[in-house]
This record gives sequence, structure tokens and C-alpha cells, in this order.
Amino acid sequence: MCALLVALFHFPVVGQISGNEFIRHSYLFVDFFFVLSGFVIAAVQDRRPDATLPFLLKRFGRIWPMHMAVLLAFVLVSLVQGDFNADERHSAIALITNIFMVHSWGVHRELTWNDPSWSISVEWFLYLMFAFLAFVPWRRFVYAALVVIAIFILFSFAPAGMGSTFDFGVARGVAGFFVGALIARAPIRDFGTWGEAVAAISVVVFVASGEAQFVAPFVFGAAVYVFAGSRGRLTSWLRSRPVQWLGERSYTAYIVHALVVAVLWHIGRALGWSSEGGRMDVGAVGDLLALPYLAGIIVVAGIAYPFEDAARKYFKVLADRRKATIPA
Repeated sequence: MCALLVALFHFPVVGQISGNEFIRHSYLFVDFFFVLSGFVIAAVQDRRPDATLPFLLKRFGRIWPMHMAVLLAFVLVSLVQGDFNADERHSAIALITNIFMVHSWGVHRELTWNDPSWSISVEWFLYLMFAFLAFVPWRRFVYAALVVIAIFILFSFAPAGMGSTFDFGVARGVAGFFVGALIARAPIRDFGTWGEAVAAISVVVFVASGEAQFVAPFVFGAAVYVFAGSRGRLTSWLRSRPVQWLGERSYTAYIVHALVVAVLWHIGRALGWSSEGGRMDVGAVGDLLALPYLAGIIVVAGIAYPFEDAARKYFKVLADRRKATIPA
């Protein structure tokens, strides 16, 4: 669901949807991903710890194959259009940094190739960092210190603050990820349906307000904590088959949605739609395009998911084999 909200943030058409305050600030749901990622990974590692290499193999297999598939699609389009290596965004250097998932480690002056993949680069940095910190004592204190330092950096030095991507995206990821890791070590409890409702409403109000964005990791962290132990009606709905189906494909939907945006732009140019502030103005019918836009993302994600799933399982097998060779 959050992946589709981020996709709506990138909906390239002028209208009520793109102008809605909640949608305008839905880029913050990337921070929700970071918090959830930190929570899940820390919780799993606490229950069934993996050695460093098996852990990194599994995480690599989770994000890299689909990232590469979409990257290659963008490279192919660039070659056809003749703008490969024409600027930093489509440069050969940027292609190399994207292949190694380091393109959002402060090495570029702008987003490159597949825009949403900046967070995948950050996620890979976080996996490496988490694996390294497994050997550090007093990890809770280290995690807390990292959160404070990351937010200080974002507040003091990042021009875009919590909207940082290619430049200070790592600090943004560290703040969310390690809030999630801290929550994973807290005792959980059942807050019931009312607790879930308060958490969900708080998230909606916070995102729509656009205020105090530096507390986003804590707001999302509180919501993750509430839903982690609750058994209320909202949790039951989140565990329903349609929502679970979407959830399984959320990463695929997130990583491919820029392709759908690109297709929509090509259609718009072919039809002579005017552009305004980075979005196309198609008049009163603009908002109606949101449904086929989201449907297109879901369809593409559904088609691509078997590849993602197969690649993930392949790397899991590699990780398990490696784990079996490590002395107990």
C-alpha cells in the first residue's frame, strides 16, 4: 500500500490528486520502508541469526536482481532514444554506480537512471552497516546514537531535509532503519483495534500536515510498534489475502513504477499534452488517469514478481549452502 502511495506522489499529471496535501508529502512513506526494514531484519536476526555472508547474500538477492532488471530496461530506452552518456543522469559512470548500488552514497549531483532506486542503494548501505554492527557491543546504544547523529545531519546540512535522496539519503535511511531496529528489541503488546486506529490516523494526519518531518522515523516507528503486536480489525485486514498479495509485490511495484511514469510521459508527448511544473496538464480528466496508472503499476509488478521471487529464492539457497559450511 505504501509503495502505491509513493507512486501517487510521482503521478505525473496535474489535478486534485497530485495537489492533495497527503499525496504531496507521501514521499515520506519511503521512511516508513526504512523503519519497517530495520524492524523486520533486526527481529529476524534476533530469532534466527545468520552469519555475515549468508545474511548479505539473502539481502542482496532480495533487492539487486529486480533493481538490475529495471535498470537495464532504462538503459535500453536510453540507447534507443540516443541520450546514453549525454548527461550525468544517463552516464556510463552512473550506470556502474547503479550496478553496484552505490549511486546514492553521495557520489552524484542528481538522481540517476531509475529515480526510486536511490532508496535501494541506501538500503544496501544499511544492510552492510547492520552486518558490521553485529560485532559491536552495546548495540542498542549504538543504534540510538546513529539515529540522533543522522537526524542532526539531515537537520543541519541536508538542503532537502527529509526529502533527501541522492545526496543525504544515507542519513535518512540510517534514521529510519535504526529506529526500526530499536523497536524490534522492545516488548510488544496488543493495542487492539482502537490502538491501531489511533496509530493509522496519526500517520495520515502527520503526513498530510507536512510539518516536523524530522520526526517521521519516530511517528512511523510508533505505528510499526503498535501493529507488530496488535490483533485488532485493521491487523486482520492487513493480513487478508488481497492485501498480502499486494504486500508481497510492494518492492516490485516500487522499483518499476518509474517505468510506468516514463510510459505515461511518452503517451502525453505523443498526444501533445502540455507540461506544468514537472507534470502534464490534461484538463479535468487528469485525475481519472490515476486509476489506469496504478493499475498499470500493479499489472507490471504482477508480471515481474515471479522473476523477483525466483531470484530471491536462488540467493537464499546460496546463502543456506554457505551457512551450512560455516563451523558451528
